Amino acid sequence: MSEPISSKGHRDRLRKKFLLDPQYLSQVEKIELLLTYAIPRVDVKPIAQELLNRFEDLSGIIRQPVAVLEQVPGIGASAAIFLAFIGTLLNELEGQEETMDTLQPNLFSMPEDDSEVEKKLTLFANDEILNSLRFLSLAYELPNKDRFESYLVEHLPYNSKSTRIRRARYILSRYLNYPDIKNPLTKVFAESENDTVKKNVLFYVIQKQEKIAALFAEEVIWPNLALGFISKSLIEEFVKRYFPEAKEKTIYEVQKSLVNTYKLLEIGDLAGEKLFFSLRNGDLESFMFVLTSEYPQPATVPFEKLLNGFMHRNMLWHRDWMQNQLYRLRSLKIISKISEIDFVKQFTLDVDQKTAFEIFYSSAEFGGRGEHEITTN
Repeated sequence: MSEPISSKGHRDRLRKKFLLDPQYLSQVEKIELLLTYAIPRVDVKPIAQELLNRFEDLSGIIRQPVAVLEQVPGIGASAAIFLAFIGTLLNELEGQEETMDTLQPNLFSMPEDDSEVEKKLTLFANDEILNSLRFLSLAYELPNKDRFESYLVEHLPYNSKSTRIRRARYILSRYLNYPDIKNPLTKVFAESENDTVKKNVLFYVIQKQEKIAALFAEEVIWPNLALGFISKSLIEEFVKRYFPEAKEKTIYEVQKSLVNTYKLLEIGDLAGEKLFFSLRNGDLESFMFVLTSEYPQPATVPFEKLLNGFMHRNMLWHRDWMQNQLYRLRSLKIISKISEIDFVKQFTLDVDQKTAFEIFYSSAEFGGRGEHEITTN
């Protein structure tokens, strides 16, 4: 009996989507694609949906014993063994990650000892960006960080519980390096409905928490800004310079995480063997987060420090755009004064970060109306 034309066409489309980019596949389509290699000449979409309904996600499906999988209509012995075998293979692979996954409590500063530098920087081999974007919005409503960690351990999409525990701790250590669960980052994730805001905030936090990411921005991205792109080979050279004794797998994983920081957070664009980037505009919400994170207490700040510092060179924000955001924050009374004689010299933050957040999120539409357009030479 030949395979129905419509079913065969659907299978071909799934494979083409995978070859184009696996991220284009939905959860049920990934399960469908798996089943096409175990169940011939049958429309597997209803079977995939039933598996998803019963076991919640792909990780839950492949963790099931063969006998349990065989109870699903349409899943015979061969398909059940196929799915369970994939789960077994993933368990073995995740067990091999142990050598790369020793968690360090403090990622903020670079240690002086070279071997310790490598140990800390290799932690960025697991960026956890997509899972952070998915789960951090839930953190603010939970009572404490322990409860959030438990939630992550239960819901992160990894087959092995030990891997889920390690990755949950990565997320807390890298993105929630605050004493309390209710902090500026979780506040932004809870309040904002804009994914771009969350991506800009994570981009900032990664560079503050992962020294290798900040060095990458300063030593590779910024010097090549006029060119507008860098090659993967240049990224590899950069990583090897800091990890001359690292194994190829470690080099690859750190390189991948650096690229993901720009690609997944939409700061740059990966095309072939090149990572493209340029100066850009951001959004007021993440600008407020970054500015008050850089200056969490009331302060008078020279414009030169803002326009030629971290927020310009690492965040890649346009100078003119940043100045416009200062005027918008002044209209909210977060900034009290902007001095402008011949050239804008300084601005004064009148409140601490906590108060700035209270003002911002109590304002109409987050203070997003109206801009004072100015230009610089």
